[in-house]
Amino acid sequence: MHTPIRNINPLLIILLAGVILAVSACSKQDPQAETVGQKVDKAIDKSNAAASDAGRRIEDAAGRAGAKLEQGASQAEQAIADATKKASAAARDQAGQVASVVDDSAITASVKADLLKDPGLSVLKVEVNTVHGEVTLSGKVDSEDAKARAGRLAAAIAGVQQVRNELQIVATPGKGAGKPV
Repeated sequence: MHTPIRNINPLLIILLAGVILAVSACSKQDPQAETVGQKVDKAIDKSNAAASDAGRRIEDAAGRAGAKLEQGASQAEQAIADATKKASAAARDQAGQVASVVDDSAITASVKADLLKDPGLSVLKVEVNTVHGEVTLSGKVDSEDAKARAGRLAAAIAGVQQVRNELQIVATPGKGAGKPV
């Protein structure tokens, strides 16, 4: 009698032989073939090299951007300095003009006050105009002496550069003859 084990024997032997061949084929290594660990190591090395290269590129780009930023900041700083100088000069010019107007007004007021103190001169008949320190006297007085006194009073005021005495001499009734100029 045949048992089923005897029938399986040749089949089992062939199966075992196939497994042995497969295992032996796997254990044989091609000297040029890489192991899984070596492949992983190479992949890690390539990733590290790529990351390092990317880092260098980023540093280069950041350096160029920084240089451009510094250049732009320098140009902006110069533009601000130039604008500040121009604004300062304009402010000084405007301040000078305002000071001139204030000085001229003060001179006019001082001349009128001194004319008012002189009993022989009528402030109502003498006009005083001051521009850049130049005083112009116009109107009417009754004598050459009054005209000269008005000119001297104006010239004595601080800040007066020049006096233009355009006063006209007009004889007043009862005071005698004055000479028209």
